[in-house]
Amino acid sequence: MLARVILGATLAVALAACGGASPASEGPGGSSGPAPASGPPAPDQPIDMSAISGAVGSLETHDSWTFTADVVQTGQPDAFERTLSGTERRSPEQAVSATFSQPDEPDQRYIRIGDDIWYDAGVGTFTQTTAQDSPDVVTQYEPFYLDNLAESATEQDYQFDPVGDETVNGIATQHYRLAQAERDRIVSNMLNITADQWAGDVWIAKDGGYLVRLTWGPQTLDTAQIPVGFDYAVTGVDCDCPVSPPS
Repeated sequence: MLARVILGATLAVALAACGGASPASEGPGGSSGPAPASGPPAPDQPIDMSAISGAVGSLETHDSWTFTADVVQTGQPDAFERTLSGTERRSPEQAVSATFSQPDEPDQRYIRIGDDIWYDAGVGTFTQTTAQDSPDVVTQYEPFYLDNLAESATEQDYQFDPVGDETVNGIATQHYRLAQAERDRIVSNMLNITADQWAGDVWIAKDGGYLVRLTWGPQTLDTAQIPVGFDYAVTGVDCDCPVSPPS
């Protein structure tokens, strides 16, 4: 089965379920991205979704970063939990490498450098193609659409309240949580989930104002009420982590 977990689309679906827009997907090189934030938000002050958009833009000013994401996919008979990990680059060219892991299934791999794509659907060998020739592969495998994540975010008017200073993967951050009134409103028409079980948290680097972690929606299959929930985390920035074609 081809991988269908797309983080940006995931957030778009999650937000659309709560009244937001769902933009079209763009792969590497497809969008200029959101404007970077000028720095971290003011301490102890609420932020809105435009601040998250700016934090995504600030992340994309870095040459590279590594990431992990835990994703919950609902819907029988295909409900599952999946972990993604890999690297995104913006220099010397846009590129991405990701591994999709799921219990009791072989790992799937996706590599894209510019327009060139290599993917392994869990069979142990890579197929080579291009984004232009295989838009369906991009749709099915492209793991992160941070530009689209930000575009979706700016369509919302959610408020996030400050929680405090926290260290995430060795990075000093400011933690913000979706306001209680927003959480209550989101789950008001949902069954088997309370406002406290709905994740809506963001961590923004105190030095540089870039996105470090973002959680949204249900985090377990038992509480899932929309197609997907996720926990996305940056594990390092400006890493020595080239993205290369498979050997």
